[in-house]
Amino acid sequence: MQTMKAIMLECPDNQLDPSIKEDIKKNWNDEPSALQILRILDSCVASGQGPLAVKALELLLNQAIDEEATTYEALVKRAAWRI
Repeated sequence: MQTMKAIMLECPDNQLDPSIKEDIKKNWNDEPSALQILRILDSCVASGQGPLAVKALELLLNQAIDEEATTYEALVKRAAWRI
């Protein structure tokens, strides 16, 4: 079974920009944390990535938030790049 990181890295370049994939490659665990997903989601939104990539990351983020028993608000407080 492939990891989430591997699946995202296999996305076509027209669905996920190579610069975003490079960031995933460098900064994600095989199964990324909610904070790692949020960072990539922010990058996708800021760079105007397509709706498929954004929606997929939103779904992953919501799942990770549930698994980590945290909240979106708590993650935002830890998102140092947003300061």
